[in-house]
Formats: sequence, structure tokens, C-alpha cells
Amino acid sequence: MRLSKTALKELTAMYRAVLRHGILCNAIALGLIAAPANATYITVSEQDSLADVNWTIPAQSQNSGYYTSGDANGLIAVFVDNDAVFSGDATNIAATYSAPQGGYSKSPLAVWVKNGQTATFGADSTNISISGQGASSKWGKALEIGFNGNPGATKALFNGDGDVVLSSDWDNYTAQTLTIRDNATAEFRNAGDVTINAASNFGSTGITQHGNLDVDIGGDFSITAGRNTDDVLSTNAVALQMEKSGAQSVIKADKVNLTSLGSGRDYNGTTASDGTMVVEMEEDVSVNIDANELNITANSTAPTATDGKHRLSTGIFFVKEGNTGDQLFQTSDRTDTTIDITNANNEAYGIFMADQVDGTSSNADFGGDLTINTTGASVSKGAIVGKNSTLGVDGNLTINAIATNAETGTATGIEVANGGIADLNIADINVTGATGQGIINRGTFTANSLSVSGANVADNGAAVYNEGTMTVGGE
Repeated sequence: MRLSKTALKELTAMYRAVLRHGILCNAIALGLIAAPANATYITVSEQDSLADVNWTIPAQSQNSGYYTSGDANGLIAVFVDNDAVFSGDATNIAATYSAPQGGYSKSPLAVWVKNGQTATFGADSTNISISGQGASSKWGKALEIGFNGNPGATKALFNGDGDVVLSSDWDNYTAQTLTIRDNATAEFRNAGDVTINAASNFGSTGITQHGNLDVDIGGDFSITAGRNTDDVLSTNAVALQMEKSGAQSVIKADKVNLTSLGSGRDYNGTTASDGTMVVEMEEDVSVNIDANELNITANSTAPTATDGKHRLSTGIFFVKEGNTGDQLFQTSDRTDTTIDITNANNEAYGIFMADQVDGTSSNADFGGDLTINTTGASVSKGAIVGKNSTLGVDGNLTINAIATNAETGTATGIEVANGGIADLNIADINVTGATGQGIINRGTFTANSLSVSGANVADNGAAVYNEGTMTVGGE
């Protein structure tokens, strides 16, 4: 392409503007010039043409200058300052951070959508990634939507014809791939798959959610948190973290796959250390899944803890601390759910519903079949139903709980606390361990049909231990 002197002069001026202020111009979006190698951030808004974006931005350690107070993130590769639409065959944004540890003041982001704005990712495929090295309190975030404390509704909409991939590959601090802030929404309407990956040697969170996740796609929705099964993460490995009161996830897809790898160092629901769980339910939050399959998987080969910290793996964990309302995890009647939890050297739990204070509740309601497979060394439990908690399964429930320690391993199918409720249709429970029980009921247990079996199932006194209210087959 041959440019006139006037056009060349205009492009040169725009190029200098990028270097001087970090402002994106139409020439970059159109591919006439590339994002300069030493640009630390790019600002986009509705007036920019954002077709076929292909940016690799080495942000180094310089601060963008935007919103540097509180928890706002000054180190931003692409800043959506006003409503913006990405289009074309592909949108590829890769932010790389090679700053020395402590060389910047805020958590780095690949893309940040400013409060009150909407970023529409309409290209056939979208790939947003961040990689590099963090430091204390320096998360690596691929996409953050909004900012806490601001009333302006903020959204990232994905509506292209193909796949969406969001990823964070981070070291020395937590990889947190998608962050949905207060009054913000991540909306996926693309025709293909959605894949969200978070990998770090410190902590890995696929989605941290204060606002809303709204998914209705033609393909699979998958989140993986963690890098290797033998990693011992300093804080957590959580695929879907429902962290703040009012957060809602509605997911409709062909298959939903949620996975956590390795082992976090605790499970008590504190902000400092969440341990290993695939889905974490805090405060009054809700998750509703409508899919042909829901696969929840945790796999850890990390060694036994020697520092006094727990290293248990949990499929769905309903947190007690801070809960101020009702927690709900629900699947549709077409959704068959499989929960596979393997912790080779520590404890494994399928569903862990902590005791809730009076006036609050936890509810897990499965409309289709539910299969829970837990394999742990010292402890293996299919489900714990705490006080003010309810586990309901409309389809068939199958639990296989295996404790591999031949001398001390304890396996339990379902444990219902005083004030807890298990409301089941057909339940088939198999437990294997040095000691084991199919049912421990101190609350209310109801099933139309119940079968309990397994090696050493009665070593603690009975296959079914009941000191609450128990009704099987209407009797």
C-alpha cells in the first residue's frame, strides 16, 4: 500500500501519540501500524476500530497512571475507557510482565473494563492472556471488569462465532484470570467453547466473582485452576470462587468442566488461604447450571502436610465464615453431575456444607443424577451436610468413598449433622477404608431407596448410624 505525504504525516503523528501517551488510535486498530514494542498500555473506546486485533504488550514495570488508589490496578495493558467493540476474525491480546519482583505498585492486568462501560468481544475467536512474575499482593489478571464500590454497571460481552480463551500464567503470587467486580457482569454468548485457565506456583483462581456470570453458549464451559497435581500452593487452588454477597452464576452450555489441580494450604475460608476446592460458596451467593454434563474434578498428589496446615481437596465447599444469607448451588433436571476428588496423601471431600448460623442456610439441589467419587488417604467423605444445610438429589445418587490408608483411613458416604437435611431419591453408597460407614445421620435423612455396601463398612458399629430422623422407602 502506498501512502500520500499527508496520510504518512498523519500516521506519524498518531504513532508519536502512542509513544507519548499510550493512546490507541485507529491506525493501530486497522493494522496500519503495530502496537509499539515499548508501549506500556493502550486505551480503547467506542471511536476506535478494533478489527482483527493482535497485540503483544510487554508492559515491564511502568505504571499506566490510571486509578492508582485502593485496589485499583495501575498496571494495565489494555484499558477500556469507553464502550468498545472488538471484531473480525480474531482478537488476540497478550500482556507479558518481566518486571523484577516488587518493581511495580499495583496488580497487573491484560484488560481492564472501566466502571460503567461495556467491552464487546465479537471476533470469531478471542484470546486474552497475561504471563509473568508477581510479588506480594500482585495478582496476575487477564480480565477485570469494573471496580468495587462504584455504582456504574460494567460489562464484558463475548458474542463471537467461535471460541474464547482467557488465561493467566503467573509466578510468585496468585494467578486470577477473570475478576468480576461489584455491579459487573461477564456475559458469554459465543457460539463455541469458553476456556479459562489459571496457573501459578503460589495460588490459582479461575474466576473470582463479586458480580454476575451469565453464560449461554453452544459449546463447553471449562475452568482449570492450578498447574500440576503435585504443586503445594501457598494459598489456594479454586476454579470458581463465589466470593461476595449477591454474586450469581448462571451457566448454560453443552458440558461444564470445573477443575482444580495441586493443593492449597488450608480450607477455612479466610481471605488469606482458601485451600483447594473446585467451587467455593461464600456469603449469600448462587450458582445455577443447565448442561448435559457437569464435571467437577480435583486432583492432588501433594505430600502430607508437615506445617500444621490442612491439605484437603473439596468439590463444592459451602463456607460458614461471613455467610449472611442463603447459599444455593443448583443443577437442572437434564444435568448429570460427576464429582471426582482425588487427594493421594491427604483428605478428600465431594461436597462440604459447613454448619451455618441460624437465619442463614446452604442448599445443594441436583436435578439430575449425581455421582460422587472420593479417594483420600486418611479421610474420604462423599458429602457432609452441616447445620441449616440441605442436600437434595432428584435423580440417582451414587457415592464411592475410598480411604487408601490401610491402617487409619476412614471412609464415609454421607454425614448429616444435627439440623442438616438430606433429601434423596435413590441412593447407592459404597465405602472402603480401614473403618467406614455408609450413613452417619444426626439430622433428617430421607430416601426412596437406599443401598449401602463396601469393605469394612461396619467397623465403627453399623453400616448406617442414626440418631436423628431417618425415613427410607416411606417407612
